[in-house]
Amino acid sequence: MTESQNFHVEVFQLLREMKDQLNNIEENTTKKVRKISEKKQADKAIEIKVDEIISYWNEKFGKDIKTTSKAHRVPILARLNEGYKFHDFAKVIANKKDDPWFVKTPAYFMPKTLFGNKFDVYLQCGKIEGDEVDDNNSLFDNEHSELF
Repeated sequence: MTESQNFHVEVFQLLREMKDQLNNIEENTTKKVRKISEKKQADKAIEIKVDEIISYWNEKFGKDIKTTSKAHRVPILARLNEGYKFHDFAKVIANKKDDPWFVKTPAYFMPKTLFGNKFDVYLQCGKIEGDEVDDNNSLFDNEHSELF
């Protein structure tokens, strides 16, 4: 093989390697874009859940807490990330709504307080007389079961 032919073979091999590298870059980029898209969809679903929980709170107590309030969203997100469902939040509301301490200190009867680090304790409290949570017929669970 002549020197010129060797040169052409080497160039061809380099071009093939570059093409393979570009294909790998393209595949990796496509995978990253898919992951980002999936994460955005998952984040959107969680955001909807948080909005629904705060809306449920507002409905139950005739309040108008903004669904954008970071102080209330953060503990709800934390509990959702721990695997709690809407029904758990509804049960905590029902378990604590007539609690004498919260009745005396209504400033603490807020989503950020009930859904904070004592959430599981509040969830485990016995049902209070007049509990409005129906284990088989939660308003949210019927209307939005596909979200949870």
